[in-house]
Amino acid sequence: MHMIVIALAALLAQATPLPSAAPGATTAPAAPNAPAAPPAQRMVTPSAANQPDFGELISSLNNMRSEISRVQTMNGTSSNNVKPVNVAQLSGSNPAALSSAVTRNQAQLNTLRTTLGRVTITTPANERITVAQFLADNKMTLTQIVGADVKNGTLVLFYQKP
Repeated sequence: MHMIVIALAALLAQATPLPSAAPGATTAPAAPNAPAAPPAQRMVTPSAANQPDFGELISSLNNMRSEISRVQTMNGTSSNNVKPVNVAQLSGSNPAALSSAVTRNQAQLNTLRTTLGRVTITTPANERITVAQFLADNKMTLTQIVGADVKNGTLVLFYQKP
């Protein structure tokens, strides 16, 4: 019997110690019926890292047919690979040049928007939604999209706020 107690004591001594609290601090035990963490959201917050510039937007508008083909290849991708970018926040922004490029490429831009309404993506909750629904979840619409750029497995959607 003593051998079993000694063996158990040795095993307990090898166990990872619990983190110690600061002197005088007390910790409350976890509530037995605490709600689970909320499910992953479909909302995004564009990061400043790898932020495209205005030249990339104009380039995507001038190469809209090839961008539409690349957008179609993104069907089924993760919503984590979709990055909305506000045109107003692009460095080197030139509203006159953007207006001219949008006017010149209006037919292809309409095709892009139609394509985005059909392409589906997968949310972190493993839910299939269209890019249009993704935009709606992020308080945007297809009509706000003025360009798209697919590179390195990421679908960058350039949008304008009204």
